[in-house]
Amino acid sequence: MRDRVLASHRSLVSDGSSVGDLGKPSGTDVRIHMMRTSRVQALPKTIARFATMERIRIYGLMMAAPYVLLALLSLQSMTFGSGFRDSFDNVIGGDFLAFYTGAHFFLADRLPEVYDLEVQRSFQDSVVGLREDKGMHPFLNPPFAVLLYAPFKFLGYRADLFLWIVVGGFLLFLSAWLIRSELSNLDRYSVLTLSLGSFLFYPTVAWFRYAQATPFILLLYAGTFVLMRRRRDAWAGFCLGCLAFKPQLAFVLALVLLMKLRWRALLGGATSATCWIIAGFLVSPSAMWTYLEVAPELTNVLRWDAYPTWGVNTFFGFSVLLLESFSPAAANLLWGAMTLTCLVLLAWAWSRTPWEPGTRCWDLTMAATIIWGLLISPHLYIYDVMLLLLPLAIVWNHFPGRDELLQADGGSLFSWSLLVWVLGAYGSVLSIGQENLTEWLEIPNVGIQFLVLVILFWGWTVLRLSHTQPMSSPTLTYRA
Repeated sequence: MRDRVLASHRSLVSDGSSVGDLGKPSGTDVRIHMMRTSRVQALPKTIARFATMERIRIYGLMMAAPYVLLALLSLQSMTFGSGFRDSFDNVIGGDFLAFYTGAHFFLADRLPEVYDLEVQRSFQDSVVGLREDKGMHPFLNPPFAVLLYAPFKFLGYRADLFLWIVVGGFLLFLSAWLIRSELSNLDRYSVLTLSLGSFLFYPTVAWFRYAQATPFILLLYAGTFVLMRRRRDAWAGFCLGCLAFKPQLAFVLALVLLMKLRWRALLGGATSATCWIIAGFLVSPSAMWTYLEVAPELTNVLRWDAYPTWGVNTFFGFSVLLLESFSPAAANLLWGAMTLTCLVLLAWAWSRTPWEPGTRCWDLTMAATIIWGLLISPHLYIYDVMLLLLPLAIVWNHFPGRDELLQADGGSLFSWSLLVWVLGAYGSVLSIGQENLTEWLEIPNVGIQFLVLVILFWGWTVLRLSHTQPMSSPTLTYRA
């Protein structure tokens, strides 16, 4: 009798039929019906059946090996390369060069000049010898951001870069410690394991190669989440406000705090952001006014022909890559529609979510907010996709294993999470391939940012699960 029931359950789950006939609660019936009616679920279910633990171990190591090797080659090039270029003839720590530029103009008391891109190019050429076909690395942060970068402008470019990466690695370790201390199901892993394991997610390797400021941002995100979870709203807001040097990454979280009337958090955020702004005017009033004048035009940098839009994993980057060559207005319309849709869905979700930090509902809704908030930000290059480590950790805390992920909804959460990991490594490669193909065919440049779509659907899956109960036994359908 038991075998017949299990066989029936396998059949019903695998073909998408309702499980109501087996006496499941009505909420489960509704959820399975939603899965059945959504064609998007077919791909995740197929992936879940294929991705056994044995295959994940084998193919995961095969996939991770090339970009771990790439990180080692980058380290070798930084140490033994020719001049300031790596073995691929790129400027080592290319994005650090932008921060280094801002720090130089600040320490030389020439900060107002830093927003003249020709002046920047001249300085960078004097430091590393720019190549025309490689472009420059412009400093586009607010003037007060130089206070973060100035300590890394005293030892010479190569030594300062090395120090910057070491500090970034320490902040990554600190973020892992902070997240692990709050999410109980991560206790099974040491902080070192979590820190080193993050390099199996390619965007972390990309941070290392580009020498970006992402570990600073990850620590602020982790601090905000942990402090909110511990109900220390004022300090959580203060931590979030420290993102004033990249305010677009704090925008959606700030909207949530406003919607939920978390006044202490909003006051904390306003305090730290105001401190940054005051510091900017104290550092250089003229530079602050210049920045305020040019800031509205900075988004256009992402539309330059020479800018690698294929690496911008946001709704803006998705829309520009897909439609810009045909109609910039259509690209803006698609960007706005995708942004507005996600904001409305998040508002709907939070209207149904009590402010009870630490509960499954609150945690997963916050994870989805972070996921979609990153997509709503105009700029999120491949290294900043590393910030998804936080929502990945939150999801893992509630579904700590392959079987648990499958139990969430029959395979969708597991599959979308796996696709985020896979396309985190190869999504940009697919975008570059499309760009090269259009050039070869001599047609307008058009492409699809598959990673953006995967992150979008992953966020929707997490958001949907925040208000439903996990299925009880989908693992019966899949071989371990």
